[in-house]
Amino acid sequence: MKTETIIQNETFTCTSKDFYSAILNAKKHSEFTKSECIISDHENADYSVYDGYIVGKNLKLEPFNRIEQTWKAVEADWPEHHFSNITFEIKAFNEKIEVKFTHSGIPKGLEQKYDEGWKEHYWQKMRTAFNW
Repeated sequence: MKTETIIQNETFTCTSKDFYSAILNAKKHSEFTKSECIISDHENADYSVYDGYIVGKNLKLEPFNRIEQTWKAVEADWPEHHFSNITFEIKAFNEKIEVKFTHSGIPKGLEQKYDEGWKEHYWQKMRTAFNW
């Protein structure tokens, strides 16, 4: 299967700890997604977010700096047994953070959908929910 990679760079007015917790704390993740999220800050732990629409596993966690996970959408367009990889690289500067987000292994033809999805369902919702 041919795959694609998307890279996004986002700036938030929060601390790296705030961002890291928003991704890996189930209560905070549920707060901004307004959905059921089962996730933790433990390596090798499985997670499920957006009411089970997204599933994966925490691969490598560097507190407040880097999150690496497997990622899969549970929908007809996504190949049933295929997992992609996502990475959040968090860098603090002044009173803001910059997040370099990489999503690799996206089945070819779906990259635009997920590129827009991250912006709409994560970055915009985080800014709104947490006033970032």
